[in-house]
Amino acid sequence: MNVYAFLYKTLRRLIAGPLYRMTVSGAENVPAEGPVILCCNHTAMMDVLALSSSTPRQIRFMAKKEAFSMPFLGKLIAACGAFPVDRAGMDVGAVKKAIAILSQGEVMGIFPQGTRCPGVHPKDTYDKLHGGVAMVAVRAKATIVPVCIETDDHKLKLFKKTRVRYGTPIPFEEYAAAGTGKDRYMEITKDAFDRVIALYDEGRREP
Repeated sequence: MNVYAFLYKTLRRLIAGPLYRMTVSGAENVPAEGPVILCCNHTAMMDVLALSSSTPRQIRFMAKKEAFSMPFLGKLIAACGAFPVDRAGMDVGAVKKAIAILSQGEVMGIFPQGTRCPGVHPKDTYDKLHGGVAMVAVRAKATIVPVCIETDDHKLKLFKKTRVRYGTPIPFEEYAAAGTGKDRYMEITKDAFDRVIALYDEGRREP
């Protein structure tokens, strides 16, 4: 059994149970096969575990290169399929790797904010969005699935209620019809993130 399978099958109850009191809805919206990008808001490093334990398909992640030098964490995220990205500039190698992974029919988890944004509503982080999500999606002809990780205080904390909500998939044909280019990529990213925000607000309205 690989590390990801162990995480999903063995630790899922622990993560979803006492540690984060996590509930999951809409996971069936993740296509069973083919290239998929999970477009999700980002509040904490544990967001990776929240996604990985809420869908049976293995999710690959870009992680800042500094994380791979951290004791234990670096080896753990590498074993789970993460690969490094240099956030200081446009890491062409990491982008090519992401496209190659998707072209093989795998799933990528991407946080379009580019960094953790704890304590604030996702709608207040538009200035942090990057169009790279859409660029990778277009080049790999991937389906985009909006996902939100929602908590009461916009922070993922131990023993606090956490809700993971998967939205309706956005097929390649739907978002790529209007063309490509830097401005268009940003428009696609913002549209996907608007759906993330809608999911977030929907969760907060529920009892």
